Amino acid sequence: MQPNTTSEHVTTALLDHYGITGEVDALPGEVDLNLRVTAADGQRYVLRVHRAGADPDELDLEALVLEHVTAVGTSGGFQRIVRSRAGE
Repeated sequence: MQPNTTSEHVTTALLDHYGITGEVDALPGEVDLNLRVTAADGQRYVLRVHRAGADPDELDLEALVLEHVTAVGTSGGFQRIVRSRAGE
């Protein structure tokens, strides 16, 4: 994990922001921290923790593209955005 990102911090954030508990495993990544989350109910997620100083416009664009792909119903193995409890 990246400096200042502990397993405890990640599991607390998942519970606080998404209501998810489960097992967290690191995935490879070039820049950001990527984690596979296997929730207690068996559902699987990928959690991306972006690097400090990441361009917010670039992150918004990534999210908009994924939301568009979901909205148009494209078949394929695309990730879907999961909103936090606050709708973010």
